[in-house]
Amino acid sequence: MRRFLGSSLAVGAIAIAVASFGFTSVSRAADTDGYVKVTSVDVGKHAITCFGHDVSNFTFDISWVNEARGEYLLAESSHGNPSSDTEGGLLSGATDGDVLLIHTDNTAAGPTFIKPPRNDPFAGRRCDVNVDFGGVPGNPSRNEISGPNGLFTVNDIEVWVGDGPSRFVPGQTDSASDYITDPCDSSVRVFSLLTRQQTDHINVHGCFRTDEGAFDPVDQVALFANPSEQPTVAGINHNARAVAHSSFITLISTVANGDGDEHANEGHGHHKILKQINFDGKNGTINANAGIEQAVYVRQTGKFYIAIPGTLEDGDDGFLAVVDPVALEVVANIPLPGCAPTGNALGPNETLILGCGPAHAYDIKTGTLTTITGAPGAPACDEVAYDAGSGHFGSACITFTSAGKFDLLLSDAHTLTFDADLGGAPPAGVNAGASGAHSVTADSETATFWLPAYQPPNQASGPCSGPDHACVAVYGGDQSDASGD
Repeated sequence: MRRFLGSSLAVGAIAIAVASFGFTSVSRAADTDGYVKVTSVDVGKHAITCFGHDVSNFTFDISWVNEARGEYLLAESSHGNPSSDTEGGLLSGATDGDVLLIHTDNTAAGPTFIKPPRNDPFAGRRCDVNVDFGGVPGNPSRNEISGPNGLFTVNDIEVWVGDGPSRFVPGQTDSASDYITDPCDSSVRVFSLLTRQQTDHINVHGCFRTDEGAFDPVDQVALFANPSEQPTVAGINHNARAVAHSSFITLISTVANGDGDEHANEGHGHHKILKQINFDGKNGTINANAGIEQAVYVRQTGKFYIAIPGTLEDGDDGFLAVVDPVALEVVANIPLPGCAPTGNALGPNETLILGCGPAHAYDIKTGTLTTITGAPGAPACDEVAYDAGSGHFGSACITFTSAGKFDLLLSDAHTLTFDADLGGAPPAGVNAGASGAHSVTADSETATFWLPAYQPPNQASGPCSGPDHACVAVYGGDQSDASGD
């Protein structure tokens, strides 16, 4: 993803009763199609600094709701165990990161945290200002070498998590040589939701982060992407394998095969890596040098659909890469003129909502790409989610009005029309946008969208319980648009 740090989103709300939530009543705001903030769950801020710069009080990435168990899950690096690695004094206040968990039917209990073993920590936050590889002056925390990142649940009883490479200290010469000691061991972690213990650590050999993916429950295959691999790093680093010379995906069996796995000495652990595919413009792939984004599995076709946000040569026109989890190959690249998607979610009638600017919908059955009617022409969107309980798509998108801010844009999934902007130019008393609120997921059981957020000290009202708070905000609406399919 095009990652941003921290988040905050606010919307006024109406007193609303949602079964089993015990949410706090709030006042109604206009022009939100009945959607309201029904509660926020404080998670505790934790300041991390790199090079003396404040990085964030709440750093996070992908979120997910496991509806079968009533669990909200978030990959985040704000909490976890304190990190003993200060990167030679460059990093302070850091933690190893964890998976934050909130029970959706008991939000008042607050969060709990799933952690890997102390001797096998997540990558956590890392410092780097190397502009050659995406570093941003004044914002030196690097998503590409940090973790955890993407996550999703498998068979309702496991959570699979993408992580960055284990720790190293870049040389800070703002050149490829900074990465000559990169261990190139980015990975996928598997945790049991029953025991809260890590059960596998699968080395996919990326020099940069392993990020988001999707799960095929029919063939029991997990897909993860490494979107930020750099051929110049791979060319000078003896730890790099051929797969790290371009963005790539990894297909992994979700069926554990025990300690006797013939690949165990390669770091594959209990789950076999079925195949890794370079997205380098060869063998039927797109040259995904601008990244690989959100993926979904579509049961009706038996395929994965991966959002590819164009290329460095053409950043306006993206693709959907179609991957067959049985043949283990890319079988199609669907062009998306005028849409360079980062977000991608499956809705009703085999329709994908794509986080472009403005949002688009792709009908898998007919091959038709359409712009969501009335959708604002946001410069860019990141994560998107589908709430079957209310029949809405939610897209986290950058606003035109506030640089670095995000809105949650809601669209009717059946009519493919824009409904509401929870941010942007809000009614009086409602704060516009949310800094870094790129992560959104939906819970169809309660017809709600969930947004992790940080409310700054100078923001009197917002998504959290008060200024200078980190939280997960929950937004709900009426179910009049839901059709049940």
